[in-house]
Amino acid sequence: MRQPIQTFTVGGIHYVFWLRFCDRGIIFLPFTTLMYVLVYNPVVGVVGWGWFWVILGFLLDISSYSSSAYSNRNRMPGYSS
Repeated sequence: MRQPIQTFTVGGIHYVFWLRFCDRGIIFLPFTTLMYVLVYNPVVGVVGWGWFWVILGFLLDISSYSSSAYSNRNRMPGYSS
């Protein structure tokens, strides 16, 4: 029988949730996750200009996905310019 995942809390934060979020964040939104990790303050979280950097990371992720889709459009039949 498998043991359930042990969760521990410090200040009410479930670290298993955050670890799973970061795993998916690194895979799907790497710039956003990187910016979040850089501006996060354990005492107050992300405040002020920190949100600007997180949003900038999100925009970088979206532009990265859209530019790769645009540059590879000739590989799909019927989507050439």
